[in-house]
Amino acid sequence: MNDPSVADRLLELASQARVPDVLTEAGREARFGEPRSVQVQRGQVWRASWDDVSLLVLLLDVGDFDVTMAPVTLDPPAEDEHCLVLEPRGTAFGVPVTVWRGLQAELPVRVLDAVLDQWADELVNAADQRLEADAGLPPRSRRGTPILSEFDQAATVRAEILDDLDALRASPALPIESEGRSTPSLVNVLADKFNFEGLMTALIPLGLTQAEVMDIVRGYKPMTPAQALAVSESTGVDHELVSQAVRPLPADLVAKVQHPRFRAVWREHAARDNTDEAAAREAGAYGVLAMAARQTGSGPPDWSRRIEQYLLGSRSEEQ
Repeated sequence: MNDPSVADRLLELASQARVPDVLTEAGREARFGEPRSVQVQRGQVWRASWDDVSLLVLLLDVGDFDVTMAPVTLDPPAEDEHCLVLEPRGTAFGVPVTVWRGLQAELPVRVLDAVLDQWADELVNAADQRLEADAGLPPRSRRGTPILSEFDQAATVRAEILDDLDALRASPALPIESEGRSTPSLVNVLADKFNFEGLMTALIPLGLTQAEVMDIVRGYKPMTPAQALAVSESTGVDHELVSQAVRPLPADLVAKVQHPRFRAVWREHAARDNTDEAAAREAGAYGVLAMAARQTGSGPPDWSRRIEQYLLGSRSEEQ
């Protein structure tokens, strides 16, 4: 430690480890707005996460349910011949950035967690494998170098990225209704195996009242996938059969409740109800659907407004 060059190197490493102001919560809110108002757009770099898996991704196309993205890594340094490597000054991260163009793929919107950066079109186009050309790359960037051995660190990093992508795609999705598909009633599905006492035994522990169980039986209240699983376990009826009585959700509603702006809300509900994010989101989505069924009005439902109404009602119940 008496060698000045060692001390200088430690200071340099400490400086590199410091989070740039633009990446702090306050910095991100200054750039992109309050989290509940953030829009998902091409060119943004997001943290995608589910359970204990987390990955940075550059958005190349955005749909209602999926995004086309390219994985992004900062550390450890790793690349292959398909990568685009950016110098520290090119992004908000302040360190070299690797875009894995060869691993471009789709991910569900529901795993997007926090927006971290917005890149210029020139960089985004260069990072899009579909637009890759032999022309020169943008300033402060270069092509990656090939992986020479399966034992290289870069090969390990690439394999880990592929595993993370698989885990993110496997995150639980909500059932979406399809045109022409009708949902049979629970009575019809269970047929001669129908037993109201058995349904009460299955559903009352989930927080439903006897009247709500009756509404599910009559088809007035949609049954959720979690409730279908409880009914199957309680009655011994095959889960796949019981699931036929689960009413899928309107696509527009699913797109809203799976949007990243509501992830913090579902996590709060999960902590409150001692469950997980997927279960909290599912309960919220079916709660909104049930509330909409009780309301009247012409024209398509304003799902954003009804989600807010549902959340307001949930907060009132807590107080």
